[in-house]
This record gives sequence, C-alpha cells and structure tokens, in this order.
Amino acid sequence: MTQAISPAPPPPKPTSRELSLVLHKWLPNVPKLRVNGDNFQTWTVMIQQALESALGYPIALINEELVLNANEDMLLKMALLATIDDNIKVGVAECASGLDGFCLISETFTLRSHTSHIAIMKQILELKFNHLDQAVDLDTHFCNLISVWNMATWWSRTPRC
Repeated sequence: MTQAISPAPPPPKPTSRELSLVLHKWLPNVPKLRVNGDNFQTWTVMIQQALESALGYPIALINEELVLNANEDMLLKMALLATIDDNIKVGVAECASGLDGFCLISETFTLRSHTSHIAIMKQILELKFNHLDQAVDLDTHFCNLISVWNMATWWSRTPRC
C-alpha cells in the first residue's frame, strides 16, 4: 500500500507590506536623483535593481511596453519618492501612478535634442587612448567609451510616455 506523495503547495505571494519592507531595505543603496539629473542613468539602474530585489524577478523600466500591476506600481512610486530630490517630489507625487512618475522624470532628464546628441558624439570622438602613458589601462579606456556611447544611445531606449 503506497500513498501518492502530493506536491508541496506553492509558497504564498508576499503581501504589499512585505514587499515594501524588502524594498525599503534596498533603497538606502540608491543615490538620490539630483535636480540637474547628472546621475539619472545611475539612479535608473539602481532603482531598477532595488525593485527587482524586492519583487524577486526582473523588471525593465526602460521598456516602452511595460505594464505594472498594482503592487509593482505602488513599489515604484514609493521608490521614486524615497530617492529623488525634494524639489522634484511635487511633480512625481501628483502623478496618478508610479509609472507615470517615472515617465515624467525620464522625459525631463533624457537627452533627446539633436544638439545634445552631437555633443555626446563629439565627446566620443575626443576620447583618445594615450599609449605612451603607462598608468592608462586599455580596459578602462573602453569602459569610458562604452559609458559615453550608452549615454548617446540612451534616448532610443527610454520609454515614450
């Protein structure tokens, strides 16, 4: 007489409170978004990582087809309000959802003008590797080049809200 072993039930989904507690543990690692937006790219990556850590699965904030459920949107809005400069908070707080708030910030700080694109391309062209300098590392040079290139192509990957 053998009994069939029933599979273990799936673990219960975390509550909104549990998700917000986990998120708040990660938020001190996220730098505050400054009013001038000079740390926008770093801030975006860090916000995304904090949300992914809280939710337990990947989420792409720069995906223009992103749809968030109520818990995800609530967490995003909490993360935004906790990590932006006080001078920006009013506009984000007035947004109906966290995704709308992120789009507002993204539209504000994403370089989309032709002039800014030309300036970044000029910066790429001016990056020169000094092969006579023994302290210069080729990997560091390429990392700098990739960083500037990502800044130049960032406008094509941001959400169109």
